[in-house]
Amino acid sequence: MRKYAGEPDYAAGDYGETDRRFAQGRFFRTVVGWLIIVNVAVYALEIIMFRAQPAAFDALLDYLTLSPKDVFTLGYVWQLLTYAFLHDPANILHILLNMLFLYWFGREIEIVWGVRRFLAFYLTAAAFAALVFSAMHYFWPLKAARCFGASGAIMALVMVYALWWPNRTILFMFLFPMRVWTFVLIVIGIEAVSLLQTADNSVANLAHLAGLLYGYLIVRVAPLLSASITRFPVKKLSAVREARKAADERRLDEVLEKAHRQGIHSLAWRERRFLTKMSRRR
Repeated sequence: MRKYAGEPDYAAGDYGETDRRFAQGRFFRTVVGWLIIVNVAVYALEIIMFRAQPAAFDALLDYLTLSPKDVFTLGYVWQLLTYAFLHDPANILHILLNMLFLYWFGREIEIVWGVRRFLAFYLTAAAFAALVFSAMHYFWPLKAARCFGASGAIMALVMVYALWWPNRTILFMFLFPMRVWTFVLIVIGIEAVSLLQTADNSVANLAHLAGLLYGYLIVRVAPLLSASITRFPVKKLSAVREARKAADERRLDEVLEKAHRQGIHSLAWRERRFLTKMSRRR
C-alpha cells in the first residue's frame, strides 16, 4: 500500500488499548465516544430547557455561547470551550452532522494519537477557532455575533484526516464517491464564498475556516517546531497489525473457553458477534 507524504505510522503508546476499545465494541470507553455522549446529553438538556423554561434557556445561552464582546470585555474566557458543546435545539441536523463527522473522522485519529493527545487536540482546536472568530468579530467592523457548536473542532479533525489520508474515499452527500482531499477543498471553497458574501449569516464560517487552518498548522507546521502535541513514539504498521492479531487471538481463546465451560448460551451478544467475525477471517 502506498504511503502518502505526511501519513503517520500508528502510535505505540496507548494505541493498542484504544484500538481494542473500538474493535471490541467498547466505543463509549473512548474519547470520541465520550465526546458524543457529552454533546448529546447537553443537547437533550437544551431541548428540555428550551421547551420548559425559554427565558432561563436564553439566559444560559448568553452565558455559555461564544460572544466576542463577552470574551474581550467581560473576560468570559470559559466561552472559548463551552460554546463547542452547545447546538441549536431547533435544528437537529446541527448536532447530527457534527457527531457523525466526529465519529467518521475522529476514530482513526484517536487511534493514531492516543486518547490524551486526541483530547488535547480537540479542545485546543475548539479554542483556536473561538479565538479567531472572536478576534475578527471584535476588532474588525463586523456585526456582533454569537457562535456555538462543535464545527470548529470537527473541521480541524477533517483537515488532519485529509492531510494524512488524502486519497481515502468518502461518499459526498451519502451518494457521490470522492477523495477526502477533494471534499476538503470543496468545503474550503463553500465556507470562503459564504463568508465573503456576508459576515453576518447564521453559520459561523469563520470558525469553520479557523478549525481547518488549525488542523493544517498542527500537521504541517507544528512538527517543524517540535510541538509536543504532534510527537509520539511510532511503530511500524506491520508490528501494530501483529499486536492487534495477537490481542484478537487471546480474546478468542477466552470466549471459546467460556463457551466450553458455561455453554454457548452464556455468551453475550458482543461475544457472539466477535466469534462470527473471527470465523469469517479463517
